[in-house]
Amino acid sequence: MPHVIDATATADDALHGLVAALATHDPEQVLELFTREGASFGSDDGEEAVGRDELRAMFTGICARPDTVSWTWQVRTAGHLGDVVWFVASGTGVLTTPDGQAVIAADPYRLSGVLRRTQGRWLFAVFNGSEPQKPG
Repeated sequence: MPHVIDATATADDALHGLVAALATHDPEQVLELFTREGASFGSDDGEEAVGRDELRAMFTGICARPDTVSWTWQVRTAGHLGDVVWFVASGTGVLTTPDGQAVIAADPYRLSGVLRRTQGRWLFAVFNGSEPQKPG
């Protein structure tokens, strides 16, 4: 019997894992959520990485910030083919203070990604997060 994949739930679980790993401020925990050849692109300068070494450098910088990066989201659509899941989500990017008490920013955010099942785990092959520009 083929394994049934709920692509939306898989994407949602992967995003929850990414937010949890970022909250530790440990770049190695974040890196473990990506395939060896994974890629990640964000909105800020320097948030562009392809491959293990570039991902490590990028996440080391992000995790060194005193604030904590997270998102709330709603997966808008997701699909799968074999051991690959893709998704797009819209939500809010959130930065919180080191004590977790104050929200520094809560801006619209768009997320998309490609996940690949590797040794029984869903890992990011591609993650993209962007802040839409405000008109004017």
